[in-house]
Amino acid sequence: MLTETRVAPPARALFKRPKEIVYPESDGKPLAETDIHFTAIAALIALLRRHYATRNDVYVAGCNFVYYKEGDNKARFSPDAYVVFGVDSAKRRSYFLWKEQHPPAVVFEFTSRKTKKVDATTKKELCASLGVKEYFLCDPETAYLKPPLQGYRLKGGMYQPIKSTSDGRVHCQELGVMMRLENRYLALYDAVTGERILSAEESERAEASRARSEAERAHRAEAEIVLLRAELDRLKNPTT
Repeated sequence: MLTETRVAPPARALFKRPKEIVYPESDGKPLAETDIHFTAIAALIALLRRHYATRNDVYVAGCNFVYYKEGDNKARFSPDAYVVFGVDSAKRRSYFLWKEQHPPAVVFEFTSRKTKKVDATTKKELCASLGVKEYFLCDPETAYLKPPLQGYRLKGGMYQPIKSTSDGRVHCQELGVMMRLENRYLALYDAVTGERILSAEESERAEASRARSEAERAHRAEAEIVLLRAELDRLKNPTT
C-alpha cells in the first residue's frame, strides 16, 4: 500500500533582512522664510565657496540635511550655512557625520520670526553637543536679535559668547575672518589684513574699475608724452 507523502511548506527564514533605512534629502519645507533670508544665505555660501575655491579639503554647504546618528533618520538638522574642514570639497546631497568623521567647524543660522527660538536654543545646543566649534546667529532684518549678529565659541563643551567690536564686527576664529552685517548681507574681512573678501560680482566690478583706471592713466601718459615732444621740438626749433 502506498502512503501519501506530505511535503511541508518551506520554512520561513529564521533571520529577516534588516529593513533599509532611508535618509530623506528634503522635508518639503521651504529653504528660507523670506526672500531676504534666502538671498543672504545664498550670498554667504557663494562667498565662502569662492574663498575656499583653491582648497579641496574644505566643504561649504547649506540648507541640506546633516545626519548625526547612524540608523536614525530623525537625528538630523539643516544648517543655513556651514563649513567643514578635513573632508572632500565635492558637493553632497546630505552630510552623514558617521561617514565623514568631521563635524562642521562653523555653523551659521539666519534667524527669522519662525526660527528665532529654535536657533537660539535647540539647534545651538545640538551643535555644541556635536562639537561645532563656532556658532553664529545673523538677523538680516534686524528685527529679532540685538545685536543682529551674534557669535558663540565652544569652550569646555559649552558655547561662550564672542564679544563684538564697537562697529558690530564679530571674529570667526575658525575661518580667520571678521564678520559684520551690511545691508542685510554678511560681509567678511580678513582678520589679519582687514581687507574685505569680495564676492565674484564685487571682484569683477573691482577688476573693471582697475582696468578703467589703468586705461585712463595710459591715456594721460600718452597725452603728456605728446606735449613733451611738442615742447622739445619747440626748444630745438625756436621761432624768431
